[in-house]
Amino acid sequence: QKIVYSTVTNPSDVGMDEKPVNMTGVSDVVNYRANLELIKSVFPGKNRIGLIYNPGERNSQYGIDQIREIAPSLGLELVEVTVAGSGEVLLAATSLVDRVDVFYVGSDNTVASSLSALLRTASEKMVPVFASDAGSVESGALAAVSVDYLALGERVAEVAAQILKEDLMPGDIEP
Repeated sequence: QKIVYSTVTNPSDVGMDEKPVNMTGVSDVVNYRANLELIKSVFPGKNRIGLIYNPGERNSQYGIDQIREIAPSLGLELVEVTVAGSGEVLLAATSLVDRVDVFYVGSDNTVASSLSALLRTASEKMVPVFASDAGSVESGALAAVSVDYLALGERVAEVAAQILKEDLMPGDIEP
């Protein structure tokens, strides 16, 4: 069975550490450092970053772990609230909005699906919202350093086509 994956935030989650011969793909891992540096460059005096995330999403937990590792080196303090579902995002945003300088939305599908609630709450208090994807910027977030999902999709298609045309094993191709 040949497997080509796409938009996997952490390839280790699908067993890529072992480099299986029947699998390859492309990752949509967020450049968390670049996003946090963007926040610092736009608002150098704002250091309290609000994070809302669902710890039940592996991609989100991976991102939070990365952010926790990077933030201290940039002088950023993280204020975190977890949610179990999209219906909790508004309450989480309300609980944070007076305690943070900026919100940052990493690769969390739960929060992204309720981004409008976060944006409304943040807007009322003039707290900027940064994101990790261009779609969130189109929806109203201030800015993001984002993966180019069109290019990612094109690359996955090229890899799959090459595997099929040349009858290769996925592990023989470097995405």
